[in-house]
Amino acid sequence: MNYADHIDDYMSGALSGDALKQFENQLKVDPELKRIVDEYSALKNISTGLLEMQLLQEVEEANAPPKTSIPFLKASLTRLLLLVIGIALLTFLVYRFMSNVNDKKNDTPYAFAYTEPIWPVVRDNESSNLSKGVALYLSGDKMNGKALIREASEEDRILANYWLAELFLMENQLDSVRHYLPNVDANHLKYSRINQIKAWIEN
Repeated sequence: MNYADHIDDYMSGALSGDALKQFENQLKVDPELKRIVDEYSALKNISTGLLEMQLLQEVEEANAPPKTSIPFLKASLTRLLLLVIGIALLTFLVYRFMSNVNDKKNDTPYAFAYTEPIWPVVRDNESSNLSKGVALYLSGDKMNGKALIREASEEDRILANYWLAELFLMENQLDSVRHYLPNVDANHLKYSRINQIKAWIEN
């Protein structure tokens, strides 16, 4: 689900059911999405306020007798200046909002999900199949790299499966990520990262 595409639906109340639940869950864990939603809300409020101000001014001018005095001219210029400032602010907020949405759309799913740097890979045992497989994958030989990781020793199996899940996540192959992502206890080095991946792919 591309959450940036559904911000307007969420703000207008058009989202419902599972889509609404997914969007609200993502808001809780994605500060960038929440910031965009907050700015969008502020943008709509400013736009509504400017429209109401303009309508009120038009009603007042329609009901008021013609004036040619200097005070009236000053008041008109003041209102015009406020309107120009409001439009400039609104334009800036629209530009900023659209830039954020476009940046969000251009992110790959892996970049969107990934917050912890994993490259370059540093290993204590550079001769292990796990290390060689990751290095081979990063050099461009993805198929043989993953095959070598699968041949890791049994004692490295959990870590090998974790790295396979990471590599498939880079390729946006979520079914393979689910297949390889291991279950670990809270003391494992990758516990937080694995839970982060699980939460992302479930959405």
